[in-house]
Amino acid sequence: MMSKSYVRENTLALTFAIHHAQDSKILDDILTHTVCSFDKFEPAKLDRQETRVFNELLDAIPNQILSERSIEEERAAERDKLDSKELEQDDDSVASDTNDTNDSSDGIYVSQKNIEILSQILKNKAGILEKSKIEEIVQIICDAGLRLISVFLCNEEELKDLTQFVEEKYDGLVGFKKTDDYEKNRQGLSKALRFTIFLLTINNIEKIVSALSKPELREIMQHIRDKNDTPAFDVIYYFYSLDVANSFDDHQKNELRRLVEKYEGKEMQFLQRILSLRTQHYLNTHKVRAPIKQAVSSLLKIEGRTEKMLN
Repeated sequence: MMSKSYVRENTLALTFAIHHAQDSKILDDILTHTVCSFDKFEPAKLDRQETRVFNELLDAIPNQILSERSIEEERAAERDKLDSKELEQDDDSVASDTNDTNDSSDGIYVSQKNIEILSQILKNKAGILEKSKIEEIVQIICDAGLRLISVFLCNEEELKDLTQFVEEKYDGLVGFKKTDDYEKNRQGLSKALRFTIFLLTINNIEKIVSALSKPELREIMQHIRDKNDTPAFDVIYYFYSLDVANSFDDHQKNELRRLVEKYEGKEMQFLQRILSLRTQHYLNTHKVRAPIKQAVSSLLKIEGRTEKMLN
């Protein structure tokens, strides 16, 4: 069951067994399997070297997403998105073991599903687990998600090789024929692959944060961030703090300022952009005092809502 935890009946059985077990043996086993799923990959750091591949893409991604709609309208739209996402997650387990996957895809499925299982354990058993065990679970959830990012991250040379591989794989299919538009098609394919890697990166960050979005973990999350001290853990902690915050106050504003100043410079524009977009999303969906909104807009170098929306 551990090696095929993504199979639906195994997922349910493991979650049930860990919840009712009198000791931590099953939990320790699933932690070990999660660590070993992709142990040949180091957790992504999301530093300037790893995220350089996104720099060209960022020009096509909006810098500002502050909405003119009311907070109530934004929240309604957000609830619809979450409902759709939950339906997808409810159906993302493999119904049964068909034995048609390979080791690599097994590792991806195991890591993704184990993050969800461990998240449920934190939700249901955090009150009776020792602090050191909770910290171990949090660290492994973060590392598992960041290793998944490492699987897909690539540099420009690797992206070029990937593009060529896809071209050769699908040579002759519509859109990949070597015609006069071949170079244009190749550039479009490269852009599409770059964007796919970008989405996979963001999606895995959000999966980590979603698995850990429990206010009682704040002290441990801060300790994990400080201990690892990479851009990836700064982003995880900041996104986490937004998700569990009662309000966007001076503390949140100062934390954002710290990160903006820490990651200034063109070579860190990926970090700058995702920090900005995540903050703007919060401003769209939460009531925040006008002076704080104005200060944040100035800090992010974006235009704030209209005065009508601020009040």
